Amino acid sequence: MGSIEGRPFSTLTGKSREAAIAAIQKDFAADALFGNWDVVGEELDNILIDGNGKPWRIDNGGAFRFRAQGQLKANAWNGYPQEIWTLRNDRRNAQTAEVFGRLKFKDIAFQLNDVYKQRDALLATLPNELHEVMNQRLGEFKNVARTVGVMGQDKFKMSYLDDFTRHGMGIRAAGISDRLPKFLAQTRKGGVAVVDENGKKFDDLRGKDSIVNDLAEYIESVGGNYNMVSSWMKQQAGDSWNAKPQAIKWYYASRRNGNADSNYWWKDGRDKAKTNLSNWLADTGADVQMLDQTFAAFHAFNLELMRNVNFTNNDRNAETVRVVRTEDEEVMELNKLKRGARGVTMKRGPVESTSVFRRVQVYGTEITVQNVPHHRILGTYFQSRYPGGSSGSFMGDGENEFVVMLEGVPFDYEKKDTFTGTGDGPEPPKTKQKKQPTLSQAQQKIASQLDDLLDAPGGDDDDDDRDPFGDVGDLDDIEALFN
Repeated sequence: MGSIEGRPFSTLTGKSREAAIAAIQKDFAADALFGNWDVVGEELDNILIDGNGKPWRIDNGGAFRFRAQGQLKANAWNGYPQEIWTLRNDRRNAQTAEVFGRLKFKDIAFQLNDVYKQRDALLATLPNELHEVMNQRLGEFKNVARTVGVMGQDKFKMSYLDDFTRHGMGIRAAGISDRLPKFLAQTRKGGVAVVDENGKKFDDLRGKDSIVNDLAEYIESVGGNYNMVSSWMKQQAGDSWNAKPQAIKWYYASRRNGNADSNYWWKDGRDKAKTNLSNWLADTGADVQMLDQTFAAFHAFNLELMRNVNFTNNDRNAETVRVVRTEDEEVMELNKLKRGARGVTMKRGPVESTSVFRRVQVYGTEITVQNVPHHRILGTYFQSRYPGGSSGSFMGDGENEFVVMLEGVPFDYEKKDTFTGTGDGPEPPKTKQKKQPTLSQAQQKIASQLDDLLDAPGGDDDDDDRDPFGDVGDLDDIEALFN
């Protein structure tokens, strides 16, 4: 191989330096895939720029399993290419951040997709011992690119998706997704109690050493505060227009493109929700950065839950969840909607309560049924409110609540309840039944009343109102990356 004539990147200034940076950035995804930590060099001297302005990476000693000085990366070389973010972070790698820090995340997503398309050719050039890790890293490329494509088309801002996808990968890397159950089966049609493939109620989403414990630990490790999630859940359980739920409505609305005034209905006005968020942050000593790390990560966890767990009304092929929401009759009249209307829309709040297994009547009697995209699910009753807690996230299990974003989602305005007790879902595992003691007629009546009470809206057979934490605290659209 002949020698390369060129100038070290470190010697360039002005327009020639900017042109070189733009050229180097075009292969950012390859550097991230190969874990090329030292691509730029400590003295910015690992890249030569030839006479045509083409960059040449002349020292790739920090790629794959090895560090620049030859030591193994050990556990830092794995199937999760977090270099997508670390190579742009000046606190993690100041040299690479100088070159890659200004890359637009939309452009990164396109690069990831383009590299994934070359998967077979790439693997063919690598030794077999690298295939397992590299195949997983390429799969993560596809996951990130596809998520950005779907959510970018759905008006989520690129700045939000940058954090969101980082946390999605971080949650997978932490082993949290691996702990999710294969399915959650209703113990009876129309019921709200669910069991996993081993017959365990709510799997490990509740109780001691639960998945929520791991999630809280992850959120804390990235600069977030899970206490804020618990605090929001507690107020959401009382009224979705309490101060903190209003704050969260504004938070998620502001992470989307579009006009927050015209796109949503605000009970007390948009400015009131903004003020509630500011007050919450001030009262808890949190800042916007902590808020972002907390709720982007929590949102990412819910997407992992939807994608990985089979349950009634969760269509994982279409990536939607079928939910029901009741509305006030006057609201429907104001929107000139009549029972029996199909595939209609109307202005709704930024974040709304729905139910996943059966209808719950709160403020109205009118039944709407809609298929909500997985990435619009912001919280479920499946998990505990607090790490180690035994009760669900919101009011009681009877409400079978899913908190979602309904903007622009078409719904069917039902003439009667055709939702409760319907929908295909997994069957609970068969277990050997113990012989039950014979009950007197009076005892049977009491047992039946207890069952009805525990399954009623707001009811909870294991309600735990402890609060161990207290209160703590306009970018481009993206076209679809996949057909």
